[in-house]
Amino acid sequence: ATRYSELFFGKGRRWIADPSGLVEVKAGAEVWWKDTTFWNTDPAGRRQLVVHLINPPKLMEVEANPRSELRPPLEKVEVLCRPVDGALPRAAWLVTAEPLDPAEPAEVRQIAIALEPVEGGKVRVTAPSVIFWKIVVLEF
Repeated sequence: ATRYSELFFGKGRRWIADPSGLVEVKAGAEVWWKDTTFWNTDPAGRRQLVVHLINPPKLMEVEANPRSELRPPLEKVEVLCRPVDGALPRAAWLVTAEPLDPAEPAEVRQIAIALEPVEGGKVRVTAPSVIFWKIVVLEF
């Protein structure tokens, strides 16, 4: 159960106060990510940019939502990354305990996702959906 713990508690994990110079997230509705973006160093010493994608609650106060109503899942959430020190990420993956498609069963897993070159020398990765929370890891 702790196989991905370095993404949450790693010794090399450092919060990025303003990630807007590094990454941009595009979604069809509000998605939280700016306060949950970190630099990390994996056990092999590789630098990682870790972006937590969170579908926010329908209402901020639990008492205001007694039926626990949820927002619809976010679809095709794009994460765009600019070069860092002249380099683009060389690999990317999703870490998730929720399905890729809301109709699938839940499963804890790490899934490789394609890096797509886009205008401006950036790369893009796409999370197929975010029901509650998925993590995008960009490895340099």
